Amino acid sequence: MKNNSHNRSNLRSGFTIIELLTAVAITSIMLFLINTLYFQTTNAVSAGVATSDFIGKVRAATEEFERITNDVFVMRGPGKGGFLVITNQLVSGPTGPIVESLRTGRIQDNLRSDMICFIGSNPTSAAGPKFSPLTPYSEATFDNALTAPYFKVWLGHMVPTNANGTPGPGSMLAANPLGHEWTLGLQLLYLYEDSGNPLNDAALIPPAIYADSPLFNAAVQGAATAPATVNQLCHGLTDVTMYSFTNDGPGSVGAPGGDNDPATEAVAGTPDDRLLVDLPPADRPYAILSPSQSEAVYEDKALQLTYCPERLRVNPLPSIDFYSWQVAQGHATMLTLCSEVVIEFAADITPKDGNIDVDGSGNIIWYGLGNVPAGYAPAVNPVPAAHSVNADVAFVWRHDDTTDTLGGGGVAPSPDGLADNWPYLIRIRIRLNDRRGALEHREQRDTNSLTPPLSDFGKEIPQAGAKPGKWFERIIKVNRDVTP
Repeated sequence: MKNNSHNRSNLRSGFTIIELLTAVAITSIMLFLINTLYFQTTNAVSAGVATSDFIGKVRAATEEFERITNDVFVMRGPGKGGFLVITNQLVSGPTGPIVESLRTGRIQDNLRSDMICFIGSNPTSAAGPKFSPLTPYSEATFDNALTAPYFKVWLGHMVPTNANGTPGPGSMLAANPLGHEWTLGLQLLYLYEDSGNPLNDAALIPPAIYADSPLFNAAVQGAATAPATVNQLCHGLTDVTMYSFTNDGPGSVGAPGGDNDPATEAVAGTPDDRLLVDLPPADRPYAILSPSQSEAVYEDKALQLTYCPERLRVNPLPSIDFYSWQVAQGHATMLTLCSEVVIEFAADITPKDGNIDVDGSGNIIWYGLGNVPAGYAPAVNPVPAAHSVNADVAFVWRHDDTTDTLGGGGVAPSPDGLADNWPYLIRIRIRLNDRRGALEHREQRDTNSLTPPLSDFGKEIPQAGAKPGKWFERIIKVNRDVTP
């Protein structure tokens, strides 16, 4: 009996099943609350880091755009020999959709990747050259003391190279299916022949690194350690070219003392080549763009200047042992983690009344992909096959299109010194991402379709579809001055 009583006493000392279930439930709730708090804190910290990262990128973008839009350098208008090119493209993955966020796995089959190209110069000739190239002068240095007053300005997405600087998988942006990793580039290509530097041509005799012309496939001199497959301007080896923008000699091929004097050329006996300007007829064969060219020829050359056949390359991460030319491949980098670039323009097209076109509500009409004005002469639509790999539609404003018949403000037609057919404004919108894709915004277009229409790209209207990144916008006033 004692033993039985003792056994019953031991049985009474344990927990009942109800007590155990209650304890487990309370513990689970506590763990759930702790886990929720942990993840909320982690997400808040991640969002804060992402926001800080984005703010840093916006500051960088603002600084870079200030260089373009303020008086650091000016866009040259048609009266000063300037030309302007805008290309629009909707990029799709070659074998599948483009991934926009590794964190969410969200995909987007189509991303905008537009480009712009124009001529920039110092604000005043009296100030002299203000800028020096970023790329190394030669393979023996990482510095470059050359200067030039004129340069070709280009902005757009760049295609990554392999780690050793050799060309990557393709010339198309879609060769890299990770859209949030795309790099936005800004290149100032220095037209060194106009430098006025006493060294002039002699300074660019190899081993100096320079391109033979500003065209995308121009041969690069002086990069002796670069492999044979890395030998063109689009490979990013240099931002200096042996070309002039203007003809500052007496005006004829081979004239003594001018930039076109064959005796002073890096290649002996070769007359100076010009990018453009209204040269005398005898000199026009040596210019890339000239008034005597047909629309088709002029547009083809302008699109070559804009890297349409082959995008500019960027080396995102050079190998440990690298040469100066490999470092140069990263110098055009403006912003990383930029998944979209949308470039549109405002102009006086319909009606032709000397004012920017607006809709019925008085809002500015922005032209571009999805809204190409019919019969508009600068429009290149469709784009020739040689350029269609990196552009769906293009707009080319010629340097010799100086038509000036309209006055501003709706006044009766009268010359106002401004080109009628050139755009008034350019709007550049870029979508920036943090590396993990933690920062999102909501916009009007669905994440997996092209509806609403292309004209709504970039509009941040709170609706159901969320996409990684945030939009940054800048509007540039176009120099339409026709004064020589």
